[in-house]
Amino acid sequence: TLYLICLTCNLLTAQTVQWSVKPTYSSLEEYVGKLYKYRENGKVGLVDISGKVLVEAKYDSITPFIDYHALALNRQGGNYMLRGIINQYDLKLIEISQGYFPSKDYPYFSEGKLVVYDTSRKYGYLQTDGSFFIECAFHEAFPFYHGRALVYKDRTTAEYLKDDGTFLTTQLEEEN
Repeated sequence: TLYLICLTCNLLTAQTVQWSVKPTYSSLEEYVGKLYKYRENGKVGLVDISGKVLVEAKYDSITPFIDYHALALNRQGGNYMLRGIINQYDLKLIEISQGYFPSKDYPYFSEGKLVVYDTSRKYGYLQTDGSFFIECAFHEAFPFYHGRALVYKDRTTAEYLKDDGTFLTTQLEEEN
């Protein structure tokens, strides 16, 4: 009888939830903090915990925040094209209209710079505001680490690019 009493009490106090406005998302997943990725018509965007849309669902993918920035990407052929940069602090999206692709191996900002390549497969670096740090002119480029990045000017010539845009010389530098 105790079991029946408990079961009856639970059934009487059970509540149902009714939406005041039905959600239009086809899916919703936890992203970071109080942000959620939502899918609508096959595209992904970002909403906050209240449901306010912060980034419209018009991208094929949004990367995780690394170095306080995420990338909004759209599929083109077999690659992801960079369509926007999202700042984690103000959640503003900087749209990128030109056709640049993030490196497949390093699709994230490192020391404020993102390795990208253009349609001619030349590599360069974008900054977090969407402007170029170095135009796409390298055969290959790697992320910055401790103020240096390895770049190949052609297939055989490798150099280290410094975070001020100059190249590391082979002579001892007086400051370091």
